[in-house]
Amino acid sequence: MSVEDRGPELLAIIWIFTILSSIVVGIKIFTRIRVLNALGWDDFFIFLSSVLIIICTSIFSYDVHLGMGKHATDIQPEQLSQAVKVNYIGNPFGIMAYSLPNISIAILINRLLAPNRFRSYGLLALAISQCCIAAVSCVLLFAQATPTAYLWNPTLPGKLNYSSSVLTGYSYFVGCRFVCQNFAQDIC
Repeated sequence: MSVEDRGPELLAIIWIFTILSSIVVGIKIFTRIRVLNALGWDDFFIFLSSVLIIICTSIFSYDVHLGMGKHATDIQPEQLSQAVKVNYIGNPFGIMAYSLPNISIAILINRLLAPNRFRSYGLLALAISQCCIAAVSCVLLFAQATPTAYLWNPTLPGKLNYSSSVLTGYSYFVGCRFVCQNFAQDIC
């Protein structure tokens, strides 16, 4: 029986980065309100992303409490099922939290650079398409099985609707799309 528990390490890492990103977003919002006296849509999307990542981190903290970070054999079956369920619930918050800042970046670039209709529409189209592609990833996550509860409780009568490699491949596509979009924003 394994006794390794990586949960505390996971919590330390995710909370440190969640707190750091929240501080940076807080400073940005504070500066926009107090110094520039003007909030914009980019501030809204970055704030929304920050809220989503705090929700995601909180859900994963509960998941660690349930046993995430331990070997599956070290967790009671019903607790393992609950941990997997909570993990599934937290994933869409994280997926969207890392997609929404693209809209914020596109708006910020458009505001800072000289007006250019082609670039403006292109950047916004890239950012919105990234969010839509990420949203499809959230849907695919839960559509893997019928009923959805079969994902975290395989003792239920149910079936997988497609191979897990479909979601894995789509996740790589989402990640690749994210990298390509950031490259496109960098060269504008």
